[in-house]
Amino acid sequence: MNKKATLSRIKAVLKQERLGVLATIGKAYPYQNIVSYAASGDLGKLIFATSRASVKYANIKRCPRVTMFVDSRGKGEADLSEAVGITALGHARELSGAEARKEKRSFLARHPYLEDFVLSPGVALFALRIKAYYVVTRFQEAEEVVMR
Repeated sequence: MNKKATLSRIKAVLKQERLGVLATIGKAYPYQNIVSYAASGDLGKLIFATSRASVKYANIKRCPRVTMFVDSRGKGEADLSEAVGITALGHARELSGAEARKEKRSFLARHPYLEDFVLSPGVALFALRIKAYYVVTRFQEAEEVVMR
């Protein structure tokens, strides 16, 4: 599949799904959490929020290299053969100022039910700047898309 078609597939899955699994580098092992996210229109970044008191936050501050996994599997066995798994690799950066306000609006447009959480003073908003996406279909067909 060409890069444009693969990006189109990535965009469709990221739009359809609302949750991903964020993996950070812990002190001894990888550490994973389910997070809500919002993707930028150009797919160059994923926005997510987390409490500053969380292990996830401490891990990102110590080492900003993270991955996020999003997939389209349903709940039934038949859905697995058509599932698309997307791994986004990149660096997470805590947002502040005007950039944080802008991204907060787009995040909350997608997840309005998280408003109280996101607007809490103890919550940080992060942008995961994507270096590459890995897309797996049919359990073994893998494609890499390197972002600028």
